[in-house]
Amino acid sequence: MIDSTFLFLKDQINNYLNLKTGESDTLDITPLTDNTGQVISDKLGLTLVNIEEERTIQQIPQLRPTSVGTVAKSNP
Repeated sequence: MIDSTFLFLKDQINNYLNLKTGESDTLDITPLTDNTGQVISDKLGLTLVNIEEERTIQQIPQLRPTSVGTVAKSNP
């Protein structure tokens, strides 16, 4: 799903840049550094830097067992 989102973003940004500058395929999906560890600075790139799980949207059970054998209701 992330790869299809990146391809969509790349196409949309390339279309926008093509309208503004007249150049096609300006943006590419690239890493921050090349194989030698040097920063790639000669092209415009799209890179995913950080990804985290959004835990507040998940459905977490509100009833949890306690240590004394009862069930307690807790907020997520």
